[in-house]
Amino acid sequence: MELVKYNGNLKSELFRFTTECFAELGKSFEPYGRHSFYNEIDNYFERFWCLVDEDKVKGTVAIARLDDITVELKALYLDSPLRGFGWGYKLLDEAVSFARENGFSRVVLDSMSHYKDAERLYRHYGFTDIDRYNDNVHANVFMQLILAYTMEYKNPVDESPSVRLIPFLPEYQERYKELYNDCYHEMRETLNIKPYDYIQNDSFFDSGLKDVYILINGNDIIGSVALKGEEIDDLIVNSKYQGRGYGRQILLWALENINSKRIILRVAAWNKRAISLYEKNGFEIVGKR
Repeated sequence: MELVKYNGNLKSELFRFTTECFAELGKSFEPYGRHSFYNEIDNYFERFWCLVDEDKVKGTVAIARLDDITVELKALYLDSPLRGFGWGYKLLDEAVSFARENGFSRVVLDSMSHYKDAERLYRHYGFTDIDRYNDNVHANVFMQLILAYTMEYKNPVDESPSVRLIPFLPEYQERYKELYNDCYHEMRETLNIKPYDYIQNDSFFDSGLKDVYILINGNDIIGSVALKGEEIDDLIVNSKYQGRGYGRQILLWALENINSKRIILRVAAWNKRAISLYEKNGFEIVGKR
């Protein structure tokens, strides 16, 4: 069994396989009607793969570009005797890996609610529900995966921070809410993560934010970070103070004060600026989603 990039020599075999898959699902393959894009695979898709066994197509998956940061998962089909052996996950993982390696930040898909096995696969992989994003009248399930990295502190930086953070204090609640929403709004809106302003009400503060530390200047919060076990999380800097090196100094403070031998953090692939900061300060990518 081999997963290969589509080429024209596979066209007739691909059409046979797709016709059979569609029939099993109770629908018709119309390569010269609403599925005419199958005749222009190289133009329509960023990449189209076929799972091939002795010249027979046994599975397919594809990626189509929607915009500069978003691709759509398409044509994920698998021959029924191969289901339940991990081939569906392998097809999905190949497509997502391609999207990440080619600089995309988000993968979306549409499906139908009665395709229960497919939906379970998507959720297991990490896809979550979103609002309708297209006019496909046949679809009623819409999902997305935000591509992200896990990074680990591998190359210690021999430098002490020039700042000192203090534990979060309740009197800074409103200012922290404003800071947090301001720092994450652009990313959440761009990646269609709702609500765009994450902190909607005061219940967010019910836990007391015991893991959060803030850097203050008078009445301003310059930035903050959370230390959660082995993880550095929510490192943010007030837009008024960005470009002055505070992000790096807060990171150095976190590295010095976190109580863990292993130190990790997670960052969205979209956030190229943060990834660059972490890579320049001892972190390496060790995991992908």
